[in-house]
Amino acid sequence: MKRIVGFVSVAAIAVSACGSPPGVEARDAWSRPVPPVAPATAVFVEIHNGTTDVVTLTGADSAACSELQLHETALDEAGVMSMRPLAGLAIAPGDKETLAPGGIHLMCMSPDTALEEFAITLRLRNAEDVVVEVIVEDR
Repeated sequence: MKRIVGFVSVAAIAVSACGSPPGVEARDAWSRPVPPVAPATAVFVEIHNGTTDVVTLTGADSAACSELQLHETALDEAGVMSMRPLAGLAIAPGDKETLAPGGIHLMCMSPDTALEEFAITLRLRNAEDVVVEVIVEDR
């Protein structure tokens, strides 16, 4: 009987040491400062998928923006850079996606330009939404 109790105790300690399963993390979220009359600004962030499933970024929300839209900057057929909306961004298990200038980013429409930082909620399919703090700074 003592061996069974001892084994159960060791197993419980081993399981608790593992902690909770990894999830989706957002890091290094930032946005450039813009003048008070700016109609929009871009938000950039690194998203890590620590789950075992494909996770899709479907959009975002923030009290600091009237709307947050997922966009991609790309060359069009005429060789001109333009932005186009994206329905989603799939992130493979164990991978990361970096939303960065000149590529995929979030467009913050009608931004609150007085803020030095603000929170956004990343809306995800196949994972819980993630809240991240955005720092407003020149980079």
